[in-house]
Formats: sequence, structure tokens, C-alpha cells
Amino acid sequence: MRSTLHVLNFRPHRAAIKINLLILCIFSSGVVFTQTPFEGRIDYLLTSRDSTVQIFMSGYFSGRKIFIQTKLLKVPGGEENKEEKLLLDFENGFLDRINDQEKQIVRQLMTGPAAQKDLPPLIRTEQTSTLQQYKTVAYQTPEFSPEESKDSVKINMAVQVRIWYAEDLLFEVPEEMKLVQMVPLFSNGHIALASSIKIGKDEKEMLLNTRATEVRPGRLAPVLFQVPHDYRIDVED
Repeated sequence: MRSTLHVLNFRPHRAAIKINLLILCIFSSGVVFTQTPFEGRIDYLLTSRDSTVQIFMSGYFSGRKIFIQTKLLKVPGGEENKEEKLLLDFENGFLDRINDQEKQIVRQLMTGPAAQKDLPPLIRTEQTSTLQQYKTVAYQTPEFSPEESKDSVKINMAVQVRIWYAEDLLFEVPEEMKLVQMVPLFSNGHIALASSIKIGKDEKEMLLNTRATEVRPGRLAPVLFQVPHDYRIDVED
């Protein structure tokens, strides 16, 4: 005890003050124990196993919004160089598809009965991988059969999705929106850096792989996440 008091300058009350100040600093400084949500740009490349599809995507992450730009580099049907813009607005619960040519926004709700959830719940696996210097963990769906319509004919095809989320790249998504349309391909609370979508079986199987090609943290201009005020907004039921 004497040696301990000697280290503390023989003044227990000063030692108590120092300890209390240390505890206060530790618990009042969030940067010590919490990670900052990611802000910046991530580029992705989506390709098919047979090389008939190549799509370049850029995701811009900031606050409670993700702005996505896609460019079709190679697709069946000759729509190369076609560009699309989407805004995932978690603050207001909107998914906006932005058409600059028509000055139109097609808005879909990400909450309530109108929300379209394309995936069943994702299950964490033991598979890990390092992508763009970030450790990722794979989550996957069970095999499921979404119903699609083609030429008025309903088609069911086996689908399985696997997504790799970065443990250290955080981006909050409200729980009720995590499985809505494209949302899980970009974040489930952790940012996605890769995905694999298997469609069909055997000789009819198609595999689409997406990989992040560059991660660029940094501040983004708020205007990037604002929809044009003079565009017509059509809300889908």
C-alpha cells in the first residue's frame, strides 16, 4: 500500500481526481470507442461470368443518403453507355430514379406496404475476404424463387445472393429498409464491397459478380444528394 501511495504522491484524494478525470475522458470521447460513419465515393464493377455484361457503378455515401450512378458498358441488346441515376434517401424513406432527359423522378417508398423487398433475410457466414484493404464478412440468402413476368408469362427462377460487407466501413440503414430493392447491395449498416448473384441452375445458370474497384473517403457536396426542384415527381403505388 505504501508503494502505491508513493506513486500517487501520497495524496489519495488527488489520485481519485485523476482516475475520475481519466474515466470521464474515456467515456465522453466517442472517437475512442466508436467508428465514424463512412463518407465518400466507392466505385464498383459488375460483370457476368460469360462476359456479356459489364456495368460500372459509383456510390456516393453521406449522412443518410446514397447517390448511385450507373453506366452500362456492355449488355445484351445494345444499350451500351446508357446511364442511370438513383437516390436512396433513408431520411425520408424514398428511392428515386432520376431521368434527366425527361426531367422526371420516379419515386418508390421504402417503408410501409408499398416497399418492395426483393431479398429474404441475409445470414452471416464464416467466410471472410480482404477487399480494397478492408476485411469483409460474407452474408448470403437461402435459395429463393422470385416471380417475374415476361410477355405476360410468369416465370420462377432459383436465385441465391451473397454479399460481402466491410467490418470497418459503417453506414447506417434503418432496419425496415435493409432489404428494400438495391439497398442491401450497398449497405446493411456496413458497406458492401462485393456481391455475387446466382440465377438459375445447371446449364441455364447465370452468375453476376460485383467488386469494389476503388474506395475514396472524403467530404461530399450536399448538392449531390438533392433532386432537381423542377423535375416532375411520379410516386409509384
